[in-house]
This record gives sequence, C-alpha cells and structure tokens, in this order.
Amino acid sequence: MEIKYGQRYENKTSKYLLPCLIEGHESIFSMKIKEIFIIGCGLGDMSLENNPDFIFLDKYPIYLLLDRFVGKRKTEDFIYWLKYQSYFLKEYPMDLVGRAHMVVIDLPEKYYLSYDKFSEGKYSEMFSKDQINRLFSIESKEYKVLMKDRTILPQFAMQLINLFELKDLNPSEIQESELELPYTLTMEEEFFNYELPH
Repeated sequence: MEIKYGQRYENKTSKYLLPCLIEGHESIFSMKIKEIFIIGCGLGDMSLENNPDFIFLDKYPIYLLLDRFVGKRKTEDFIYWLKYQSYFLKEYPMDLVGRAHMVVIDLPEKYYLSYDKFSEGKYSEMFSKDQINRLFSIESKEYKVLMKDRTILPQFAMQLINLFELKDLNPSEIQESELELPYTLTMEEEFFNYELPH
C-alpha cells in the first residue's frame, strides 16, 4: 500500500467491505465514521503478523488507518468512543508524529459470509440483491461486478490481457467468471506493511 496523508487509498477492501462496516453497525457508528478521514482500509497489518494480541479468533477484522490531523477533535472522540463498543478490537499509532492511527473493528456479523466470499474471490456471492442495492450505487463498477453485469466484460478482458500478457482474449471466454480479480493476486494492496519481510 502506498499511503499518502490527505488522500484515501482505494483497494478492494475499501470498495467491497468498508460499506458493510459503515452500514452494518448501529446508526451512531455510521454517523461518527463518516466524520473522520480514513486514509486506508485493509485486511491486516503484516508488521503484527505474529503478535498473539492481534489474532482475532471468530472475528472478521477490518483495519482502518485514520488521519488524526484531519478533524482532529472528531477523530480523537471517535477513537475514545470506539473503545467502548463491542465490535472494537484494537487501536495503535502507526507513525512517530501521531498523525496516522490504526483502529481494528470487527465486521458486523451479518456480513461474515460476505467477508468469506470476498476472501475466496467470489464477488457475485458476497451479498443478496437487496444488500447490493442498499450498499452500492447502481452506476459504480462495484455494483456491476457484484451483479455480474456483462457490460464490463470487455474492460475485464483487457485487464486480464494486460496483467497476464495474453495475446488475445475473447470476452465470451470469460462469460461465466467473476468480473474482478481476487485480492490474493494483489495482497500488497490489501495488507498494511506488506513490504516487510514475513
């Protein structure tokens, strides 16, 4: 992940799982989290990979990197308030100046299956049609991926051609496939500090 202050890092976790986190907990959480600046969103932090304090059994952690300097008071209030919520898992500073701060939050239980399907790269099985309509804009690429909208087949075919250096690929050959690559092909985009030796 290439993190830059003042700019949100977009990855598959932020596109497909962050909406579940925002919508899935009570309305006060949704209201508070929309008032803070999220720099990045991920499935884990490789710098803590072997730390027993960061093994969350029966939990589905989402790591949110917050910018404490944007809306400083609201961000500090949010972190303090979050510590008393049942879905709070951990929090820790991410830099020496105190600007970047990580919070780890359990995904709402109603989206555990969505997390599992995301992990398997089965985007079209992540949500019910009602959930898709509630969480995603009908014009968004994510909506089209989740609904297996074939209008994005040519773009996806081109992405595969470029990624795998294929000579040619007919969109009809991938008609039944998922329309997004699994995150496991780009794990460095989904985990903080992935570049560290592990």
